[in-house]
Amino acid sequence: MSATSVSFPEQDKPKLAVSFGFLLSLYAIVPLCLALQLIDQLGFDFALRDNLPNSPGHFLLFQLLFLFLSSFLFIAYSFTHLFISGKFVCLFV
Repeated sequence: MSATSVSFPEQDKPKLAVSFGFLLSLYAIVPLCLALQLIDQLGFDFALRDNLPNSPGHFLLFQLLFLFLSSFLFIAYSFTHLFISGKFVCLFV
């Protein structure tokens, strides 16, 4: 009994990539929040922290606004990506 190797032809699969600007926008929130906290601590004596709610659930308007904006941005980014890549199909024609 012997083993034989079988090679399969490589398929041209599209490579998925995340842009540097998108990653930078995700990771930029950490230093921005740290800077805001330091400015509040050193310049405003914790005035911002004392006037903000403990939980964003206290303000229904902010929850709805955040939900709407995040959903809209996600859908807009998805459609833009599909349109640029040529995979966009309009279902409402």
